[in-house]
Amino acid sequence: MGVLRIVGVVLAAASCLIATASTGQGADQAAATRAAAAYVDQLDTADLGQVYDQDMADIFHALMPRKSFIDLIAMARIQAGGPHTAREFVGASAFDHLPTGQTGEFYFVRFKTRFPNAVVFQDVYLQKVGAGWKVAGSLSGPAPP
Repeated sequence: MGVLRIVGVVLAAASCLIATASTGQGADQAAATRAAAAYVDQLDTADLGQVYDQDMADIFHALMPRKSFIDLIAMARIQAGGPHTAREFVGASAFDHLPTGQTGEFYFVRFKTRFPNAVVFQDVYLQKVGAGWKVAGSLSGPAPP
């Protein structure tokens, strides 16, 4: 079976988001983690156009068209074999700038998720937008069972 790649196309966005970690914690980490959890939950069954329109940051929109996102996640849903059956929080880390020089408030959040056909790490990169968090990038890769 091929490796489940939920939002694998977002590699461009995710690649841009590997940055220097900072020590941000507390309320921001909790809010970012909640936003990331809500996002990965929605990937299972929610309307993908609505997810794209409401949850994705402008940096994501600039890198991936709406239709491409919808098509990619629809394929990932098939590969997964259905909605997740278990998910655990692995960790989160704040960072404050992108390799491209853009600065701001960002968070990386990782989950280990079991689907009927695979166990994956789901990595979500978030950008603080106003008082909330938007998804700036996301990718999945194989995880040990």
